[in-house]
Amino acid sequence: MRFLRYIFILSAVIASVSCSKDFTGKEFYRTDFTEVSAKIINNPTVDSPFVLVKMEEGTDSQIIESLQIAGIDSVARVFASTPGKEELEKKFGLDRWYEFYIDPSLTQTKSPKEGLGEVALSLADLKEVSLIQFPAKADNQAEKEAVPFRYYIRSSSNVFNDPYLSYQWNYLNLGESSIEPAAQAGADINVYDVWAELSAGDPSIVVAVLDEGVMYNHPDLASNMWTNNAELTGTPGVDDDGNGFIDDFYGYNFVLDDGQISWYRSDNDKGHGTHCAGIIAAVNNNGIGVSGIAGGSGANDGCRIMSCQVFDNGEGGLSTQTARAFKYAADNGASVASCSWGVTLEYQSDNAYRADAGIEYDAISYFEGSANNSVLNGGIVIFASGNSALSFSSYPGAYHDLISVTAVGSDGLPTYYTNYGPGCNIAAPGGESIIFSKENPSGQILSTLPPEIDPRGYGYMQGTSMACPHVSGIAALGLSYAKKLGKSYSLNQYKDMILTSVTNFDDKLHGDKVTKGSQSIIHLNYYKNRMGTGLIDTWQLMMKIEGTPSVIAQVGSRQAIDISDYFGEGFENLTFLSVHVDSSSLDFAEAPFTDNGKLFVHPGKIGSARLTISAVAGGSVVGGGDVRGGKEIKQVVSIVAKRNVSSNGGWF
Repeated sequence: MRFLRYIFILSAVIASVSCSKDFTGKEFYRTDFTEVSAKIINNPTVDSPFVLVKMEEGTDSQIIESLQIAGIDSVARVFASTPGKEELEKKFGLDRWYEFYIDPSLTQTKSPKEGLGEVALSLADLKEVSLIQFPAKADNQAEKEAVPFRYYIRSSSNVFNDPYLSYQWNYLNLGESSIEPAAQAGADINVYDVWAELSAGDPSIVVAVLDEGVMYNHPDLASNMWTNNAELTGTPGVDDDGNGFIDDFYGYNFVLDDGQISWYRSDNDKGHGTHCAGIIAAVNNNGIGVSGIAGGSGANDGCRIMSCQVFDNGEGGLSTQTARAFKYAADNGASVASCSWGVTLEYQSDNAYRADAGIEYDAISYFEGSANNSVLNGGIVIFASGNSALSFSSYPGAYHDLISVTAVGSDGLPTYYTNYGPGCNIAAPGGESIIFSKENPSGQILSTLPPEIDPRGYGYMQGTSMACPHVSGIAALGLSYAKKLGKSYSLNQYKDMILTSVTNFDDKLHGDKVTKGSQSIIHLNYYKNRMGTGLIDTWQLMMKIEGTPSVIAQVGSRQAIDISDYFGEGFENLTFLSVHVDSSSLDFAEAPFTDNGKLFVHPGKIGSARLTISAVAGGSVVGGGDVRGGKEIKQVVSIVAKRNVSSNGGWF
């Protein structure tokens, strides 16, 4: 049950070769390897049995096989080549990556890092070697351990019949004090009307969860798991589909290099991957548990979850493991990669990360370059920004071409733990218990968990780890709706649509916020213009996919909305006829109407609506039959009603 690597055992007796620099172990520890050779892109931070080497383009595998380097035991390709993907692998350089394993005897007299360093310097002298990378390690972004589910008073919902849906304030926040005393109505992702009217998912859209293993047989996840049918119906211990991986039924465990996904080992696994997966696509309308953003309507129509396990029992997160996971996800049909983790190193720029990340950067680029659905020409990669309350996003998410997600609480304000600032692109609910205790977790995010953590299989967590899968689920739901409408976009177009489908909360970022039971205070003005574009709004993304303009309106008052931009500068020459309410959850206090080029609305509650405004071009009446008149023209607009509207509210 191992990943089928192509191993090249050195054909000649390993011989010592001279290096361009003489050194001793003592010199090694006081030397920055990147200063010794420009080919070495980073320094060792973890013990590893191998060093990563990217060969020069066009280097033949037989040359690699015949290399004679002191201290090398064997050589292995990092990535199994996938039939039909050879050109893409070559384009992003994945065919050039190898693991050079050091001779175990080398570490009998030297430390692992010292042995790796000696091998790296020997390899750096070879003209066939392009660059050398020591494996690095990532950390997942859970802010606290999971808290078991508890019942509390909450308004019920009838969108789906999942009994715990009413406890998921992140989908519909009515501002109830049973969530948190400062809970703010409308501080949610605005998804209910999307489920009811537009889309709840599509099984052809696959989200890869790069995390701890996902509990694939969880009763609220099993029906929405991606499955490799060739392996499920094939012979155990055989690579039935020829993809280079054995028994990869629901994904792959890249930590153990095995098809067996694990979701709970000892006390080191926290159910992190299972919790994130439930936010993305827990099965909807199945009469049990929670709902997932792209979990379907109960007709086996939810988006699918692929478990790409890069953390296991407290281990994992190595750059080789995450790189293989990105390639596997791309090669096996994933369109979204949800990554609730980041690297521990604090890079100062994109160039610094790109130069240091090497294999991880190449693999992420490969995923972005892989088109696995009819909507996009590539894959979307989404990361958590980090939970260190730092004024910048952690990498890889901070890289400008990726999406990094910050976290807000049920009050619609930045959480005490979230990173913010440069590299942070968009906000989503991450959860926060202001008065934290296991008896009062309701301000956190409720989702699926392994029964080893809670016998009922559900519980709360908080962190940018939870914010990240909200954006991943919404991205998948948007792809589902776009496919339904027959729309297609470039990857950059779609990312732009996601990042502009938001409500702004910067006007609320003033004064102080007391957190963690008065243990700390955060100054909200620090976060202004630094949480990304705003709080993600599912309905607005769907309207962008339709091509329907959206406007933010204030609940509880009549307001005039300028619609001239949508009927052209000649709108004064039009005769406006009517406003038809196509769909609405706003409980309008009076019927919407037009007057002098403005649309008047009076929403009674938070929610969304679609209106069709009719006008006549070329007269005061519509022509036809015995009537000489003008042509009727129509414009569909969307209203998103919020309790509080920022000063820059308006058309998006």
